Amino acid sequence: MTPCDPIQISLFHDGELSAAESELLKLHLRDCADCRLALSQYRRLSAAFDLAEGPALSPTAMARISRDATSAERMRLVLNIARPFAAAAALILAVGVPMLLVSPDVSASPAHTAAPEAVWESALVGGSASRDSDPSHSSPQTQITEFIANDLATARR
Repeated sequence: MTPCDPIQISLFHDGELSAAESELLKLHLRDCADCRLALSQYRRLSAAFDLAEGPALSPTAMARISRDATSAERMRLVLNIARPFAAAAALILAVGVPMLLVSPDVSASPAHTAAPEAVWESALVGGSASRDSDPSHSSPQTQITEFIANDLATARR
C-alpha cells in the first residue's frame, strides 16, 4: 500500500480490501492521524446518506416497477423451462444431422426407386421380368403383375 492512499482508505471503508490488505491498513491507521481523519470523514458521509430520505415515488412509478419486476420474474421462469428443451433440441441436431449425412440413402436403392407403374409397364411391354427365374423368389407385386400381364396377353389372342 502506498502511504496515505485515499483510494485504499475508501476501499477499506467499503470492505473491498482483502484480509491481508485490511490488516496492513489497520497497522498504518494506528500511526497516521491523516488517514484516520480521512476514514472518519468517509464514515460520517456514509452515516449522512443513511439518514437522508430519498425522493418518494409516485403510485404510478411504484406500479410500473412492480409490473416490471413481475414481468422479469415470468421471463426468468420461461427461460428456466425453455433452457432444457433448447439443450435437447441442440443435442438432437448435433447428433442427428451428422447421422443423416453419413447414413446411406435408403430411397436411392433400386427396390425403392422403381415406381409401381414401371413394374407394370415392363411386364406388359417386355413380358415377364422373371420368366427365366423361379417365381417364388420374385416379390408379390411382381408376381401379381405377371399374373395380370399373362391374363391380358391371353385375352388379346
